[in-house]
Amino acid sequence: MLNTDGFVQYGSNGYGGMNRDAMGNVILAYAGSSPKSLVIYQELQAIAEGRKQAIGVGITNLEVNLDSLGPINILNDLEQSP
Repeated sequence: MLNTDGFVQYGSNGYGGMNRDAMGNVILAYAGSSPKSLVIYQELQAIAEGRKQAIGVGITNLEVNLDSLGPINILNDLEQSP
């Protein structure tokens, strides 16, 4: 399971997340930053990086959990990416 989040603050933007196994144990965690000051962009970066990290450790079936509907709509082609 991948849990992600992104944030935008004055002078600081970033994203992060962690992958957990079925028992809730953390398999990996990551964080990054980007100069783009759109929260939805940071959320999408968090998902992309989490997917990349998961593939890197051999995870092929990934459930993604986040607190924003916008990225989900973009990934399901219900909304356009900024």
